[in-house]
Amino acid sequence: MDWIFVLYIALLIYFIWKASKKGTLYVFSPLVTLYFAFAPFNIYPLLTYEYYLPKNIVNVTHITCVVNIIFLLLFRKQFLQKVYIKPDYGLLKYEANRKAMLWLFLGVIICSGLYTGVTQILLRGGDVEDLRMTSDIGMGFVRAIPGFGVPYLVMEYFLLNRKLSFWKAGAIGLAVGLILFMATAARGGILVYAMCFFMWVNLRYRGFKWYEYFGIFYLLKPVIATILQAIRSANIIDLVDLQLFDHEKMIFGANTVRLAEYMERTHAYLWGESYAYSIARIIPRFLWPDKPIAIDYKYKDMVGLDFDGGGIYTSDDFDMFLNFGYYYVIEYVLWLLLIHWMYQKLIDTKTRFADKMLFLMLFTGGFQIGTLIQNIQVYFLFLLIFFVVNKKWRVI
Repeated sequence: MDWIFVLYIALLIYFIWKASKKGTLYVFSPLVTLYFAFAPFNIYPLLTYEYYLPKNIVNVTHITCVVNIIFLLLFRKQFLQKVYIKPDYGLLKYEANRKAMLWLFLGVIICSGLYTGVTQILLRGGDVEDLRMTSDIGMGFVRAIPGFGVPYLVMEYFLLNRKLSFWKAGAIGLAVGLILFMATAARGGILVYAMCFFMWVNLRYRGFKWYEYFGIFYLLKPVIATILQAIRSANIIDLVDLQLFDHEKMIFGANTVRLAEYMERTHAYLWGESYAYSIARIIPRFLWPDKPIAIDYKYKDMVGLDFDGGGIYTSDDFDMFLNFGYYYVIEYVLWLLLIHWMYQKLIDTKTRFADKMLFLMLFTGGFQIGTLIQNIQVYFLFLLIFFVVNKKWRVI
């Protein structure tokens, strides 16, 4: 094993152990969602891959590893600081209004599922894989604000409800996640609401112990994902494909290596095209028929894959490399600085409740640049709705 990887993993184990003892191993901490994720998604597949690897992917993994080590050391104290969010209980008087808005957003999501036919087919036990792309086209604008607003309002309800029990919070998260799955067939929907529940657990009680985190996200998560995949494809045989520790290696070999080989042949860097859909998502397709589609569909076309359903994805750092070549390092460093700034705002006790809610939602949705662009845009549209209702730029 390369010595730089050994050093990285040693540092990672040490900081995870320290955070576990301190009670600051949160599901939204960059320590686990970013730095730990780099080990199973980048290092492990690279070291265990049986075939020839393009030079670019080897270089990118080493460069990213060095940058991550520097940032781990620079922000080592941040991982051991407690996050405390003091709810704005003055918002309790608007609870009925927020619930009405929550049901409105859920209604839009349910109607979109009925309109595209995804819900009816799932209820009949049919295969919706070939509908996933067509159901996305034209629905991005319709689902954008509800897709951000529902988890926001659910999370705010969790934080404002001082008497909320552990089991009730879990049931609410699961029920809302199932509604989204039945409307979109996207497994990520349930994961978002699971994240809302686990964030609330961390903020109400404590951070996870290291074994709790691994049990939930590296044992339970793939089991749930496999069950949902079997439902979506109407194929119970998919249940036998459960892979507890090989999913990351499969993504690496099936997606990232193919993309690396394509780029090694063509050098046709995308120069920011990955973010075009995220920027344009809020524009309805009937106003812009040729609006870009999500980059994961383009990645699928680039490598010549042909299968029903969505596109393919790769790691954050290699996604940046596909856009800017080795200049990706500049974007990657700025991206890490932004993430640590947002996390510090969560830690800072002087940060307003509304701002902490925004940062929590951004962490829930994932750290990818495109996702951040998309969620920040939708957040302002989300606030615009409430401005129309109460003439104030806040969630009532």
